[in-house]
Amino acid sequence: MQKIDTQSVVELAEHIKPKLQGEMKFDKLTKALYSTDASIYQIEPAGVITPKSKEDVSLIIEAANQFDIPILSRG
Repeated sequence: MQKIDTQSVVELAEHIKPKLQGEMKFDKLTKALYSTDASIYQIEPAGVITPKSKEDVSLIIEAANQFDIPILSRG
């Protein structure tokens, strides 16, 4: 499992915030809710970004690549 650099997460959030139509959440409750699925594994995400458009998805993927942050999609 890759260790995520906190500063990279902050930089990614600052980079996409002005253009993002969806939501970004980094609070403990949201991260706890998204830390598990139907499996037995539980890994807390660095944050949760919910896109609202195709443009959001492209923005998030490009920024994650730029800042070397892995993505796990749900839904």
